Amino acid sequence: MQKPVVQFFVAVLAGLVVPLIFASIFYKSFYHGNDRLGDVLEFFRVSHVLTNLILISMIPNFVAVFLLNMFDKWHYLRGVFVSIMIYLCLAFFL
Repeated sequence: MQKPVVQFFVAVLAGLVVPLIFASIFYKSFYHGNDRLGDVLEFFRVSHVLTNLILISMIPNFVAVFLLNMFDKWHYLRGVFVSIMIYLCLAFFL
């Protein structure tokens, strides 16, 4: 059995990495231009699309919250909530 602190930090790390992977898949599937990623992200930030992209990329975290709650994995659930709060702060203050 893992310790609660380890479970918490594993969930925080997973909650931070999975939305990045989801956002990159979302980006690759819908953008087919020749611009660099930095230029595209700057355009998204200026046009306020970056906030929506961050919020859409959090969908796997919300699914994880539902599943972790269903299986009573409280320490993992707390870690995912922390990562959700980090992404919400990024989305609303960028």
